[in-house]
Amino acid sequence: MNDEQSYDGFVGDVQLRMQTAFELVRKHIGQAAERNKRYYDIRVKPAKYKVGQWVTLTHDVLKQDKIDGLVNIPVHFASSEYLVQ
Repeated sequence: MNDEQSYDGFVGDVQLRMQTAFELVRKHIGQAAERNKRYYDIRVKPAKYKVGQWVTLTHDVLKQDKIDGLVNIPVHFASSEYLVQ
């Protein structure tokens, strides 16, 4: 800070620089998230199940109340294996 600049002016300059940096970071984080989603979507293979096939549900799926909006998971369950109906 030079002698000619006031403390208020210095604080205003710092706030402006921080806001500009924050906006730039938010923009780049969003772009990185979109890029990572594209890479993930390319690698992942959708699961296809047939009626009557037994499947094992992971803990993350069991915490949800729906799978693709079709199946309700019971709150209390005896095992993690379910029959696709």
